Amino acid sequence: MRALALVALVVCAAPTVAHAQATLVEVEDFGSNPGWLRMFRYAPAEQPTQAPLVVALHGCDQTAADLATGTGWNDLADRLGFYVVYPEQSLVNNWYGCFNWFSSAFYERDQGEAASIMAMVEEMQRQFSVDPERIFIMGLSAGGFMAASLLAGYPDVFAGGAIMEGGPAGCAETYMDSSACMSGVDLTPAEWADVARALYTEGPGPYPVVSLFHGSADDAVSDVNLRESMEQWTAVHGVDTVAEQDDVVNGHPHHVYRDGAGRAVVETYHLQGLGHAVSVDPGPGPEQGGSVAEASYVQDGDLWAPYHAARFWGLVPEDNPADGGVPSDGGLADGGATPDAAHADDVDDAGVADAGGPVTEADAGSAARDASVDHADAAEPVVVDGGTSSDRVDAGAAEDAGAAMAVDAAVATDETVENPSRCACAALQHDAFAAPGVLVLLAFLRVRRRR
Repeated sequence: MRALALVALVVCAAPTVAHAQATLVEVEDFGSNPGWLRMFRYAPAEQPTQAPLVVALHGCDQTAADLATGTGWNDLADRLGFYVVYPEQSLVNNWYGCFNWFSSAFYERDQGEAASIMAMVEEMQRQFSVDPERIFIMGLSAGGFMAASLLAGYPDVFAGGAIMEGGPAGCAETYMDSSACMSGVDLTPAEWADVARALYTEGPGPYPVVSLFHGSADDAVSDVNLRESMEQWTAVHGVDTVAEQDDVVNGHPHHVYRDGAGRAVVETYHLQGLGHAVSVDPGPGPEQGGSVAEASYVQDGDLWAPYHAARFWGLVPEDNPADGGVPSDGGLADGGATPDAAHADDVDDAGVADAGGPVTEADAGSAARDASVDHADAAEPVVVDGGTSSDRVDAGAAEDAGAAMAVDAAVATDETVENPSRCACAALQHDAFAAPGVLVLLAFLRVRRRR
C-alpha cells in the first residue's frame, strides 16, 4: 500500500512544457512573511502615479512567471498604467505548488499566506505610487479560491476581484473539504454570504465588485462553482440572483448583476468549451492579449479574461478600450456589456470534478519555517529570468485531462492508476504521513528540475 502511494507520488509529476522568459523582479524582503511565499512584481517602464495595483495568484503547478506569460497581465499593465504583484507558492508549503486555499489557517485575515500577500501589497505601496482605492486581486484555480477568501477577508483593501476557475470564499476549512468544494457545494445565497462575512469582522463592508469566469468543460473544478460564487457575491452585496443584463460576449454567456443604485457589482462569464484554464485571445486588437504558445493553464477562448476583468473594475477608458491611462475618477465599470446583444441560454451542467486540493508540508520545512520575518526596509530587488517551468502542465492537458485530479480511490484500493496525469496533491495525503520525508524529497527533486 505504501509502495503504491509512493509510486503515485512519483508518477503524478506533471508533464513538462517550455515557457517564454517573463522577466519579473523578485523582492526578497518585503516584511512579515508567515506564509513563506515569494514576491515578484511588475512595473511599467514609465511608472504611473496614483496607479491601480493588481495582485495575481497562480494556480497549482504554476509559477509567477508562468501566470504572467500566459495571461498577459504585464502587457495590460503597460497599456493601462498599473502595477502587478505576483505572490508565488513555496513547494515546502504545498508540494504541488497550490496556494493553501483549503485551510482557514492560511487564508483567514492576518494569518499565514493571507498575511504574506497583504505584506506584499504594503511593499508595493512603499515602492510605488499606488492608489489605495484601486487595489484588485485575481486568481486562477487554487489561486481563485484563495482570491475569493481574500476578497471576503479584506474588503477594506480590495476594490474588486476576478475569480477564474475557482469557487466561493471560505468553501473549505481543511484539506478534507477540498474535493467537495471542487465538485461544487450547494448552499443558499444567504448561507454563502454568511460564510464570506465571517471572514471579515471589522464591520459591514462595503464589499468589492467581483468578476467570475468559468469554463463549461472544466473537469478539475466543476462549473457549478460559477453559480455558487455568483450566489455568494450577489447576496453579500444585497442583490438578488436575477441578472439585470444578459448578453453574449464573443460566444460566451455573460450576466451582470446590479445593486439598487444601478452599479454593476457582480458579473459572470460561462466560457463555452473552455477547460481548466484562463481564457485568452492572442492578437493585436485592443481587446486581445495573452499567449497560449509557451504557458500553462491558458486556452484561446476568443476572450481575454484579464482585459474584461480590468474593464469591469473600471481600469479601461470607455472611449478607447485598452489604450491610454486609467479613468481619472477611478470609478467602477458598468460591466462592459451590450444590453441589446443576443441572449444565449447559460449552460449549468457541471463538469466532473475530483479532489485537486492540497498537500500540506510534511515533517521537513517546519524547521526552516521560523517565525515571521520583519524588515523595516525592503532589500534590493533581484531581477529574475522568470521562467523555466520545466514541470508545468500545458493548456491542452489542463483542458482535456484536468491535470490536477486525484487518484485517492486508486491509492485507497490498490487499483491501477489509469491516467497518472489526472493526479493531484490531495490524494497524496493518504500515505504521506506514513512515509516521513517523502514529500520533502520530491519537492527537492522538483526544485532541481526547475533549474
